[in-house]
Amino acid sequence: MKLSHTAAVFRSDTLDSVHQTVATVQVPPGCALAATGSFARGEMTPHSDLDLVLLIPDDFDGDLSEVWYPIWNSRIALDHSVRTTADCLSVLASEPSASLALLDLSHVSGDEELTAFTIRAVRHRWRQVLPRKFDHIADEAIKRWRRSGSCVSMTRPDLKNGHGGLRDIELLRALALGNLVDAPDLSRERRLLIDARTLLHTAAHRHRDVLDPEFAVDVADKLGFADRYELSSAIAEAAHNVDVALTRALDSARDVITRVPLTRSRRQPVDLDVFAQGDHVSLARDTNFEDPGLPLRVAAAAARYGLRVSTAVWSSLRTCPPLPEPWPKPSVEDFFTVLSSPEHTLEVVRSMDRFGLFSPLVPEWERVRGLMPKEPTHIHTIDRHSIAVVENCASETIAAARPDLLLLAALFHDMGKRCGRPHAIVGAEMVVAQAQRMGFAAADVEVLRTLVLEHTTLAELATTTDVSSEDSVDKLLDAVHYDQLILNLLALLTKADARGTGPGVYSSTLAYGMDILVRNAERMLTCVVPQPPQIEQVDTIDVVRRGAHYRILARIPNRGQLMTLLATVHASGLRLRKAGVNGDCVALKARPRFGTELDIQHFVQSYKSGVHTTPPQVQTSMVATYWYGRTVEVRAPDVHGILGTLLSVLPEVEWLSLRRPGATCIAQFCLAGEYDSAQIERDVTRCLLNG
Repeated sequence: MKLSHTAAVFRSDTLDSVHQTVATVQVPPGCALAATGSFARGEMTPHSDLDLVLLIPDDFDGDLSEVWYPIWNSRIALDHSVRTTADCLSVLASEPSASLALLDLSHVSGDEELTAFTIRAVRHRWRQVLPRKFDHIADEAIKRWRRSGSCVSMTRPDLKNGHGGLRDIELLRALALGNLVDAPDLSRERRLLIDARTLLHTAAHRHRDVLDPEFAVDVADKLGFADRYELSSAIAEAAHNVDVALTRALDSARDVITRVPLTRSRRQPVDLDVFAQGDHVSLARDTNFEDPGLPLRVAAAAARYGLRVSTAVWSSLRTCPPLPEPWPKPSVEDFFTVLSSPEHTLEVVRSMDRFGLFSPLVPEWERVRGLMPKEPTHIHTIDRHSIAVVENCASETIAAARPDLLLLAALFHDMGKRCGRPHAIVGAEMVVAQAQRMGFAAADVEVLRTLVLEHTTLAELATTTDVSSEDSVDKLLDAVHYDQLILNLLALLTKADARGTGPGVYSSTLAYGMDILVRNAERMLTCVVPQPPQIEQVDTIDVVRRGAHYRILARIPNRGQLMTLLATVHASGLRLRKAGVNGDCVALKARPRFGTELDIQHFVQSYKSGVHTTPPQVQTSMVATYWYGRTVEVRAPDVHGILGTLLSVLPEVEWLSLRRPGATCIAQFCLAGEYDSAQIERDVTRCLLNG
C-alpha cells in the first residue's frame, strides 16, 4: 500500500496555517477553545472545514460576539458552536450518531482543565449511551452506506462517507471508546484514504469526497500508482479491510449488548442444522461441519428470511469441505435461494465472500472482485455490478420461464471483462463451466451459453438499428436461435443489465426499442404448448427415497384426497420440490425440511387414516398468471405450501405440474369444463397476495 509524502506535506502546511489563525482567537477567561473533526485528528486538507467548539462554564454570561472574527476574516470555512459541558452531554445523548465528532474533542487554547473535564465527561457519557443507542447508530450507518455506496465496489467511491471509508474508521474508534470492542490497527488503510482525499481536494480545488475518474488519474500519479485502476484496487482493498473490521466489531458489540436476551430467544429450525434464533442464524449444537452443503443452507436461510449471520457462524463454516461435482440438487436449490432475494442477496454474498465462502462456489469471482470497468457509464465495479443485475433479475423472476437460468446468466454476464478477449465470449465459457459444475442438463447449458454470449445484442439492436425492420428482427432471432425461452430470458437480462449499470442507461429509447423488437420476434415464433406430466401408475401409494429426496406416487380419486396427501407432506416435515397430477395419478418429489429421516410407514399410515386433511394457506409478495389455451400458468416466489393454496381456489383440472427453478414456483393447471378466466386470475391473486 503506497503512502504519499506530498499529501502529508499539504496537510502539514494547512494545519500550520490554521494553527496560526486560531492562535489569534481571544478566548474569554474561564473558557476553552477545543477542536473536533479533521482539525482535532490532524487531517485537515486545504479545503477542509475548521470545526471548533467554544467551551464555557455553566454560569458564563460574558460577551462572545467578537470571538470568531479572526477566523471569519481569514476566509477559512468555519463550523463552530458554543457549549457548556452539560450541553455536550445532552447532544451526545439525543443524537449520538450525529455527535460522534465530540469523541475527537482536543484542547486548543484557554482553560485546559475545562477541556480535560469535558473530554472525560463526554467519554463517560458515551459509554453509558452506546448500549442503549447502538441499534440507532448502526441503522444510521446503514442509511449512510445506502446513500453513498461502497468504497469497495463503486467506480466513483465516496472516500469519507462510503462503506469502508473514513467515517467507518471513526465509527470503529467510537465503538472502542465505548468499551464494546478492541479496534484493530487500520493506520495504513486510513493513511491511504486520507492521502487520496487530500490529493482529491487539491486536484479539484475544492472540498470533495467522491473520487471521480477524471481526478483519479492525477491522484494515482501523485500517489505513485501505475494508473487509476491500480489506485482503485488499492482503495478497494483498504476499504475491504475496514469493512471486515467494522462488520466484526458491530457483530461483537451486538453480542455484548444482547447476550442475555439472545440466549433466551426461541430457536426455530429452518433447515438441517440451521436455526432461526431471534433475528440471527444459529447452528445446531451437534452441527456436522463435514457437510459440504452447510454453508449454502446457512446463506439460503439468511437470504430467505432476512436473518443476520454472526462472524462466529461464518468463521465456523470455513472448515466445511467443498461441494462435490456435480453439486447435490439441494445445494443447487440453496444457491439460487441466495441469488433470488432482491433485499438480501447483496449482503449475504458480501458476507460469504468476506469469509472466503463464495469464490469456492464461483471460482471466477476471484478475478472480478473489485475489478474496475473501463466504460464510464458503469457506477460499480464488475463484482458489484453483477450482483446488482442479479438483484434486478430477482425482482422479475415471475416474468421468467426459467428463473434459475436467468439468475445464473445475470451473475456471469460480465465475468469475462478485462481478459484481453471479447468479454461475452469469455463469460460464455465461464458460465458453461459453472453450469457443468452445478449439474445442469446439456440443453440448459446451451441456453446459458447463448444468454451470456448475446447479452449485449438486444440493447445494440434497440439503439442502433431500425427496430421495426425485418432485418433487425432476423438478427435478434438468429442470436436467440429462434428459441422462445432464450428470447424471454434475454429480454429480462438486458433490462436488468441496463438498470444495474448506471443512471439513465435504461432510457425510454432503449425500453421502447426492446419492446418493439421482442414483440415482433415473438410473433415469428411458435408458442410452446404445455404438456401433461407422464406419471407411473400405482395401486394406492408408494414412497421411495431417491438420494436427498423422496418420490411419492399415489392414486388419488378426487381433489379431497389430493389435499389430504399435500397436508400429510407438510405435516411430515417435507418440502415439496416437484409435483405432477394427471387424471388420478399423482407424483411428488419432496425433501425433508430439517434433514430428518422420513418414517415412510408412518407417513403412509397418516395419509391413509386422513389425520391431516388441510394443507397450509400461504401468501407471497408477487404473482403472475399466463394462459396457454385451457392451461393457466401461475408464477410466484417459492413458498412452502403454495400448491394447496392454489388448489383451494381453482376449479377442476385435467392435469397439473409444479416445479421450482431458481427459488420460483411455476405451476401449470389444465382446466376442465367451463371456467371464467378473469375470475380465476382474481381468485389466484387474492389467495396468494391477500390470504
